[in-house]
Amino acid sequence: MALEKPVPLPERPLADFGRAYAASAVVGFLFAASGPVAIILSVGSRGGLPESTIASWIFAAFFINAFITIVFSFLYRQPLVFFWSIPGTVLVGPALRI
Repeated sequence: MALEKPVPLPERPLADFGRAYAASAVVGFLFAASGPVAIILSVGSRGGLPESTIASWIFAAFFINAFITIVFSFLYRQPLVFFWSIPGTVLVGPALRI
């Protein structure tokens, strides 16, 4: 399966940004960040992970998600979100108890 080609970059890429888009991004971030972090904290503590490992898990999830999302959203000129799965996080919990 091949990926479709991205849309060519506009002459003025910052022309699409504005206050309304920034406000929508902040609200989306707050909702997207608060729920999954609580689940990661719960799964990690029940799995017996130390605090440093849980902190690394949260940092990696946010950093990789942000990087991939920014790159693909810029290339395809539409909001895309990758690499964040609440059900996937919940399924990791039983795997931590070996």
